[in-house]
Amino acid sequence: MNIKRAAADLLLLLTAFIWGTAFVAQRLGMDSVGPLTFCTSRYFIGGAIVFVVVILSDMRRGMAFASEESLMEWRGALKGGFACGLAMFLGSSAQQIGLLYTGVGKAGFITTLYVVFVPLLGLLLKKHVRPVEWAAVVVSLVGLYLLSVKAGLTIESGDAILLVGSVFWSAHIICCSYFTQTADPLKLSC
Repeated sequence: MNIKRAAADLLLLLTAFIWGTAFVAQRLGMDSVGPLTFCTSRYFIGGAIVFVVVILSDMRRGMAFASEESLMEWRGALKGGFACGLAMFLGSSAQQIGLLYTGVGKAGFITTLYVVFVPLLGLLLKKHVRPVEWAAVVVSLVGLYLLSVKAGLTIESGDAILLVGSVFWSAHIICCSYFTQTADPLKLSC
């Protein structure tokens, strides 16, 4: 295994660790504020940091903040940013609200079902789904059933809200994939 591959694997492991432990922080954070306040604070801080990164990136490329080229990139990212941002807002809001009614372990699993929903939503866009992806859908649905479905084939309200959030996270991924083809990814993120 080469060093770049090992570094990439370690970074993916670190990302998964941070992502997974964030659910605990998100749940604890809501002991002080509500879900929408939590999301607003989180994305305001993140947006401010990404805005600074965009400005520094433009400066590094020799582009002034209000230059015509920069403004054109901002205009190109605006429509996609709205679509991606709306999907992200709906996904993260549902996730935060769902965390009020279920445990963080279940929340983490149910949220990761976005990995399954991406190819399913991709079918609507006429994208090919490989057999291994169908297998992942089946295994994930069995896991969801074992974790969430109670007697009488009912699902707990928090789990259902998280499941809806996963669909919105999937829409966010598809939106990002679509709009990064034509828009500056940093400005789109901002």
